[in-house]
Amino acid sequence: FLPDVYCVAVAFYLLTICVRKLSLLSTISMSFYPNLLNGSSVVSVLVLQPPCTSILFYTSSLKCYPLAFYLRKVSNTVTGGKVFIEDNVAVPLVFDHQKVWIRQINTESYDHNPHIINKGSDLWILGLKTEKDRTIIGTYDGGRTEVLGGLLYKNRERIGSAPAFICEDCQMSLTYRNKGIAYQTQVLEKQKGVTKEFSVREMPASNGRMLLYVSN
Repeated sequence: FLPDVYCVAVAFYLLTICVRKLSLLSTISMSFYPNLLNGSSVVSVLVLQPPCTSILFYTSSLKCYPLAFYLRKVSNTVTGGKVFIEDNVAVPLVFDHQKVWIRQINTESYDHNPHIINKGSDLWILGLKTEKDRTIIGTYDGGRTEVLGGLLYKNRERIGSAPAFICEDCQMSLTYRNKGIAYQTQVLEKQKGVTKEFSVREMPASNGRMLLYVSN
């Protein structure tokens, strides 16, 4: 990890604490320009929204970002680069041709479908928890997604049925467990114009556990 990025992350994290404690401001915007990350172009814009409990992270740089604070959503405007995320509740997460490593992520939303969008990226997740009844991860455009351990806690269906995972012309490897109301379509896979569904009825008698799903 780059030390200057750590400085930004720590400084911004401390700023969120001060703002929340003192209720000084309702919205904060910051832009980082050249010389912060070895003379890169505009690096990122982070916004705290009322009541200053979350951060929006947008990147327009190819640098490496370790993120471990109050994120609300993440996206990139320039393809490429590396992203590391740890211990967050955030939605949506949109990765466009990046390399992404996530440890412990919780996505909950009725408004965003899918919660996580992988467009041609390499996405690796260790520990995924989610609620609501929307698609959790959609992988497209040759992206590669691996989920090692997940809890799909769909406690109710408010909007309607949706596949848990979507795989379109990509690669996916998944291990997880269903709790509550299981997704009827666990994986909707489309490869070269051929569509198939892996339904909950096809799962082995394992109390809602997906021992391993590997796309074709």
